[in-house]
Amino acid sequence: MPRPREAIVSADRLLRDSRFSASARRAIFQKRKDYASKVALAFFLQTLARLVTEHRAGLLPDDFNADEAILFLCLAATNMVKNATRELERPPVVIAENGTPHVNLARFTETAWAQCFGLTNAAQFERLAAALAPHINEHLPVPLREALLAFFALFHRSSRLIDAIHTLGVSWTVPKMSQVINQFALAVAKKFQRRLAFDARFFQPDWTTAAVAAVAAKGSPLPGICAFIDGTGQNLARPKGKDNQAAFYSGKDSKHTTRYQGVVAPNGVLGVPGYSDAHLDVGCRDLAYLNVLTPLGPRHDAYILEQSGLLDNLKRVWPEETPWCLLGDSAYPRSKRLVRPAKRDEGWTATTEALNAELGRLRIVIEWAFGASGYGVASRFEGVVDSRRMLVGERPVSAYMLTAVLLTNMIVCDDQSNPVAQYFGHKLAIPSLTEYMAPLSPSER
Repeated sequence: MPRPREAIVSADRLLRDSRFSASARRAIFQKRKDYASKVALAFFLQTLARLVTEHRAGLLPDDFNADEAILFLCLAATNMVKNATRELERPPVVIAENGTPHVNLARFTETAWAQCFGLTNAAQFERLAAALAPHINEHLPVPLREALLAFFALFHRSSRLIDAIHTLGVSWTVPKMSQVINQFALAVAKKFQRRLAFDARFFQPDWTTAAVAAVAAKGSPLPGICAFIDGTGQNLARPKGKDNQAAFYSGKDSKHTTRYQGVVAPNGVLGVPGYSDAHLDVGCRDLAYLNVLTPLGPRHDAYILEQSGLLDNLKRVWPEETPWCLLGDSAYPRSKRLVRPAKRDEGWTATTEALNAELGRLRIVIEWAFGASGYGVASRFEGVVDSRRMLVGERPVSAYMLTAVLLTNMIVCDDQSNPVAQYFGHKLAIPSLTEYMAPLSPSER
């Protein structure tokens, strides 16, 4: 793998090179200036001594002016220093102190695993990597385990690429780090997009019956509720090009954003419906614990639901006579498979107000799934919701989000706990990591 080597570059170029710290750049410049000053001083003294010797020997012309000669020597020495510092010797770029081509997992303490990657320890990372490995067949620039850890390093705390390289302690260049992250995210998203879109294993009658019982045990005012649906937004950096800017601009928020929706079950597992391969390189569209979709740009939640085909999928797996349904907010249209709070223009009474309050108490879990501190997708992967990092058209933004959703689900399954499951008293079992990552049968795909 090529390494950044020594090179002679202009002073302006070196002083703008962000691969070196400001102090390192100043040190390189000062070192060159000190060297040039010594050379210029030696030139000045040597030439002055020669003039004195020639003057004593009577070799200088009668009109020789000593003051002018000394002034000329001073100007010449000054120009030597200026010219010498116009171009500088750039040292080899050290990407990470004592960096190596491959990640040394033994260098991370248990505290580092939590702070830098959001994981419990190295053992949890190894379990996640082992569960993911059989599904990823694409060739990556580095081993899968290292690509997975690089994704955690970059997005857990919204780091810059160079900072993530330092965290890993590897000698990768910034372009290579970017290549590793992007290829890994695309490989994961393409492999798991259908499973995240609609995992039929979690909507079969036995599972749905248990989910309904878990919600009912919490005091649901309506029968048949088994999961919760909601839409949310993700801010983006301002896209390049007028078409992209118009497509992603939200007049309501005065920001560039996308909308996506999520469905969370009482055990706190997420999904992402309605994705296609064409979406993965454009922008974030989906997020959820059991289901999520978002098209290009900001769209209404009802439109996103219609485009996702989620209700059609539920109709396919749920018997017609069952009362099972999702609980959404007032932005969604009522149907047999989706209930929501009443609006004020739909006959507002004290009874409906009390009913809405009870439904709101249940719906709060969708917010926890998205953003619960230390547990939600936005908390485990702060980088994927940092608008400065989400450059539509330049980075596979939606693949980042899908990968973050999958890894969040995997961690939930490995931990066997999360705020949503705790809220419902763990009455709906969380699948084990092995069960969640098991290959789908043809009927479940």
